Amino acid sequence: MLFERLKTVGICDISDGIMNVRIKKHTNHYQFSVIANKNINIHSAIEYKNGELYSFLKHALIQR
Repeated sequence: MLFERLKTVGICDISDGIMNVRIKKHTNHYQFSVIANKNINIHSAIEYKNGELYSFLKHALIQR
């Protein structure tokens, strides 16, 4: 579960305009890459959990 108090570590980097995120929480590994949308402020990602397709994400910048 996302809000359990388990040790969580992660890293992110930006390469070729794509933000790559990797998170390790307990025994689970999450990975997603955020693809920017230049037309609107809502961006997309596909998330993998433990190497398997897990969810489709939408990200929005709420403050600059």
